[in-house]
Amino acid sequence: MKTLLFATVGVIALIVNPFFACDRDDDDEFHYTVADMRAAVEGTWRLRLPPEHGMPARDVRFSIAQGDEPHQQARRSDGFVQQASACEYRSFVRSAAACSDESHMPLDVKLLAGVTPTRYMTGHLVVWGTVFYVGQLDLDVGGVEVTAWITPTGVATHLGTSAGDLPGIALLRVRR
Repeated sequence: MKTLLFATVGVIALIVNPFFACDRDDDDEFHYTVADMRAAVEGTWRLRLPPEHGMPARDVRFSIAQGDEPHQQARRSDGFVQQASACEYRSFVRSAAACSDESHMPLDVKLLAGVTPTRYMTGHLVVWGTVFYVGQLDLDVGGVEVTAWITPTGVATHLGTSAGDLPGIALLRVRR
């Protein structure tokens, strides 16, 4: 009889809130700050582009700084559907998206040398989760769109471009 009672209570708990066992109060707090995100990306960078389509190899130098106000969004789950109104933010920027633990930082990208800018240069850093293990860095530098994973120490890995994977591409921070 006790087993049936516990099983019934467990099923009801899962129906009311399927994330009950996973939802802990300390998971709702971010364990990194805007300063940690800035430390990962700000500074002078070099993008090494290998030869492609008859073009020689190129080195592009640019700087990255924090752009507009970044924001962090914490998930809240009170049942099957997570509502956007249940989101909690750490800035004045609000999103209508469903809740998830993430931080967004717009970036100012300024070309220093290497190519003639063909359009507006932009950048964006996204960190998912409440702990900064790795983030996604998206850049448009002189008409070259680059995506990379970036660690809190500023190491860029898993590089890709709008032209696909280019063997020999490198993204290195040369100065903080």
